[in-house]
Amino acid sequence: MNYGNVEYANVSDSYEAKLKQIEFFSEKFLKFISRRIPDYPSHGVDHSQNIIYLLDKFIEAWSIDITEKEAYLLYLGAWVHDIGNITGRDGHNKKSAEIVGKIPFFGSILGKDIVTLLKWIAKAHSSEYPLKEVPQNCLSVRLQLVCSIFRIMDACEIVYSKCPNEVYELIKDDLDSESDKYWKAHMSVIGVGFKIPNIEIVVDDLEFSNILIEHLKEEIDSVRDVLDTNGIPVPRVKVVR
Repeated sequence: MNYGNVEYANVSDSYEAKLKQIEFFSEKFLKFISRRIPDYPSHGVDHSQNIIYLLDKFIEAWSIDITEKEAYLLYLGAWVHDIGNITGRDGHNKKSAEIVGKIPFFGSILGKDIVTLLKWIAKAHSSEYPLKEVPQNCLSVRLQLVCSIFRIMDACEIVYSKCPNEVYELIKDDLDSESDKYWKAHMSVIGVGFKIPNIEIVVDDLEFSNILIEHLKEEIDSVRDVLDTNGIPVPRVKVVR
């Protein structure tokens, strides 16, 4: 699920110009994040591109009344949430936030307020980080809601392109049982779609894909209260075979 040139459907040209700069800069990190083959599925440029595609489809399907600033932050989050993987997987969400706050480029393009908000999104994209730690509203943004939407979309980016079959065939004999399980899980997910109230996961092997489907359900459950508070239907996961 790699969609080439990225389009930012929910922001104006002025926001898009800054997004393109962040996109270009973040790619410098994402291109060099270890895929940890055979253990680690793709979390590179394609992962960020696909999240942006999913975000736009989800916002449209759910008819979410999102502000331009909130959409801007979601797109920015797609580009920076995983750059902390450059130094390792453990605690990468907090490391991503640290990098955003430490490198002057981000502040020079985005300004102090957006950097502050973006650091929260990076930290909170994993359910390991409790949403109760995130301000409900901050700097005219429904920050808990933005973090919640982003968390779900990150968990939806699970299709087969993360673990190409061609690569798997070359390395499968060297995979340990845990790695093999995750590679087969991603390879079995054909597509992800949105038709309110369902997130539809198209699979060709439910036994293999179940570990990813259960993770998505857990991520949705972790943000259920925030969605309810904001009057947004909580997605249900529908498996299609």
